[in-house]
Amino acid sequence: HTTTTTTTTTTTTTPLN
Repeated sequence: HTTTTTTTTTTTTTPLN
């Protein structure tokens, strides 16, 4: 029994005007 954990981290840098 193999457990696969997928962690997706999306970092979006938006300049605040």
